[in-house]
Amino acid sequence: MAGRKSSSKGAAFELLVAKAVLKQFPGFTEEDCHRTPKSGGHPYESSSDLRLSPEFRKVFPYAVECKHHKDFKIGQMWPKPSALVLSWLLQTEKAAQEEGGTPILVMRGNFTPIYVALPASPSIFGYKQHITLEIDDGRLQHSFWAVLPFEDWISSLPNLQ
Repeated sequence: MAGRKSSSKGAAFELLVAKAVLKQFPGFTEEDCHRTPKSGGHPYESSSDLRLSPEFRKVFPYAVECKHHKDFKIGQMWPKPSALVLSWLLQTEKAAQEEGGTPILVMRGNFTPIYVALPASPSIFGYKQHITLEIDDGRLQHSFWAVLPFEDWISSLPNLQ
């Protein structure tokens, strides 16, 4: 039973993220950005948790992984990421490599705020609140990651185009 409950929680979180992203881009519909169904059956293939139409990918060039884990706490990000968070980052980078987008990890725990981790770049310094981490792990493609509140990231999306 716990597995089904956990799967439902993950699906609901992916749906929440997809709707929040889509809300930032008027003119696009759920056909352009939605959670990846487990069984497939949609015309757009995706390695990440959000399936994007080719047109939407032009304005939203990201590969998004969503993780809602009951025990996640933001403290697991530093001074170095926990094994669980590191596995999420590796999965996010793999999806981005397969899709050609920028890796975005959206994560939360039970009863915690939602956070985003993305490769750090000079543009990240425009965010009000963020923490930049240096992750010295030979398996990661990106050594520097910024972590910031989901609301800060999502509200900036139209401005990043």
